[in-house]
Amino acid sequence: MKWFQARGQQSDVAVSTRIRLARNVKGLSFGSRLHSTQAEKLIEEVKEAAAKGATAFSLIRVDEITPEERMALYEKHLISREMMDKKPAALLLSEDESISVMINEEDHLRIQVMSAGIALKECLEEAMKLDALLQQSLYFAYDQELGFLTQCPTNLGTGLRASVMLHLPMLTRTGQINAVISAANKIGLEIRGLYGEGSKAEGEFYQVSNSITLGLYEEEICEKLKDAVERIIQQEQNLRQAYRQQYPGALEDRVWRAAGLLRYARKVTSAEAEALLSDVRLGQACGILAGITAQQLNQLIYEIAPACIELTRDRSLTADERDMARADLLREALQNLKEPA
Repeated sequence: MKWFQARGQQSDVAVSTRIRLARNVKGLSFGSRLHSTQAEKLIEEVKEAAAKGATAFSLIRVDEITPEERMALYEKHLISREMMDKKPAALLLSEDESISVMINEEDHLRIQVMSAGIALKECLEEAMKLDALLQQSLYFAYDQELGFLTQCPTNLGTGLRASVMLHLPMLTRTGQINAVISAANKIGLEIRGLYGEGSKAEGEFYQVSNSITLGLYEEEICEKLKDAVERIIQQEQNLRQAYRQQYPGALEDRVWRAAGLLRYARKVTSAEAEALLSDVRLGQACGILAGITAQQLNQLIYEIAPACIELTRDRSLTADERDMARADLLREALQNLKEPA
């Protein structure tokens, strides 16, 4: 997860930012109606167009790599689940993995920029710069009233999906997350699980994103999202503080129990690791433990996913072997945990 080294206003609650622009090329059929010959040609055209910019991209043929490699890209949020079975399909990926272009996904192109922390403005500027570069060679389908034309009507207009990943353990455990989700829906925002639509909030991580793409400028969408995210962060921080005042020592005990299990376990399932790492990350954010950074913990959330674990071993693993490999990874990553000075 090299992009965790990128720009972004760090937060003990905000994990990452993602900006995604949906684009389709004028004159080509949308979605499944696109002929494979046209799809192959589009991959080459996008590759050539992107090569004219300052960012160097590698081309990954998603339809030609192994299922484990495809799943690992999905676990790292670099491709969508739908794209995993697309043929032909490709991914342009920058060296630090912060900038990518999905080619032949639901739309012809999905331009994506990611960063650690809250970096909506910075990621949007980077995405719009790449968008402008590609438009010099490719003519995107656009309507004066509807804006950019997309396969799904919910993306019409800007084609922008902006999201911030938040770690919300106290809002989740107190049940207040339901009220937060309801309030977000009323102002045109969505709160989903770690992997977006239809996914659960593994590790108490949530994606907060815009649901309205039509009728607003891109900057307005990001500003509205940023304001809402900052309010949610404040609620989470207030609950953390109130809990520690009301129940002295309780959070410290839970955090160190979780750390102890991860530092000494020999087999850990994905679900167990996510739950325990949530406590460890909360402990790091609250100053209960030291010896590891928030950035390192954020990376671990993705590195312990099943396909990412398999890629570290360069072979297919059984469920038990994955659990043992995950335990090895966690013991090494958390070996320096200690009491704060």
